[in-house]
Amino acid sequence: MAESPLRLPLVVLRLAAAVMVVCVLLSIGAILLDYALGRYSAITFISTRDGDYQIYLLDRERLISRRLVGRDIFQCCITWSPNGSQLAFSVLLSPVEVPNLALYIHDIRSGQTRLLADDAFSPYVAWSPDGQRIAYTTMRNDRPTSQTISRYGTDLRELTNDGLIRSADAWSPDGQQILYISDRDGDNEIYVVNTDGTDERKLTQNRANDFIPRWSPDGQRILFGSDRDGNYEIYTMAADGSDQQRLTENRLDDLWFEWSPDGQQVIYLSHHTFDNLEIYRMNADGSSPQRLTFTEEVEQFPAWSPDSRLIAFSRSAELYLMNADGSGVRQLTQNRFTDIYPVWLPLVNPFLAG
Repeated sequence: MAESPLRLPLVVLRLAAAVMVVCVLLSIGAILLDYALGRYSAITFISTRDGDYQIYLLDRERLISRRLVGRDIFQCCITWSPNGSQLAFSVLLSPVEVPNLALYIHDIRSGQTRLLADDAFSPYVAWSPDGQRIAYTTMRNDRPTSQTISRYGTDLRELTNDGLIRSADAWSPDGQQILYISDRDGDNEIYVVNTDGTDERKLTQNRANDFIPRWSPDGQRILFGSDRDGNYEIYTMAADGSDQQRLTENRLDDLWFEWSPDGQQVIYLSHHTFDNLEIYRMNADGSSPQRLTFTEEVEQFPAWSPDSRLIAFSRSAELYLMNADGSGVRQLTQNRFTDIYPVWLPLVNPFLAG
């Protein structure tokens, strides 16, 4: 008997539906396999594709993106908790009043966003290594004040009444100390203080500006910038402030530096010309500097992948990815909007993390 002409489309539809289900299951299986092998990584970034500056999550392998935070945020400084389950970001409350920022926490598992503090002066925050507390800066008596708060928005503790948190890597890897800068002596110097506010110590001493201190992954050294030699260069020092070494030497400024997660290398931005920033890489001791990008466009916000093998960055308001040696450049986003500030999700499964 001949097949009914109405039955054939139904068979096709069922087959198509089955194929779709299999594809979804394979995709989920691939993600779970990545998690199991410890190689899953995704990138959060800031985009204006929905009008305001909002946070998106991008699967860098499958180029699938989705909106994570759907509200107008401050255009930098989104920071993941160490276990990758929560994201801290700031919202501008007022362009003129001080303090003028509110800090929020977004939970990737529940999808909930909640207010952490409404008195922030700087968008920079630093998570404690155990993910239980956050260091940030407020303003009291016309002076920046560094303090910590629990991730639930309780138990506020003052660290110093004259200090500014300027790095997501300000909390030491062992959880015992926090770095900040202060201009109490007339120029920006780098200080360290215990997390209970005791034993405050100055690590730099000069008439220049020292800025953005970052702990090395092993906590043994501190990366920082300074204009002590006439323009902004990159330096390191031991955790106690000794053994200060200059890593770069350039007639133009070297900026936006970041340790590789394995602590072996540093990426940074350098002016190839006065109006063109390029991405460079060097060993942790400053040796073997290598230029990684060669364009007439402006590269910004380079960020290491958790395994130190890849670098995400922004070029002309689009996201790109390349190998750590500068090879294999590929474009991740392509639209008429602004996509900036890539931040890698930690190399853990946030849905299984505590």
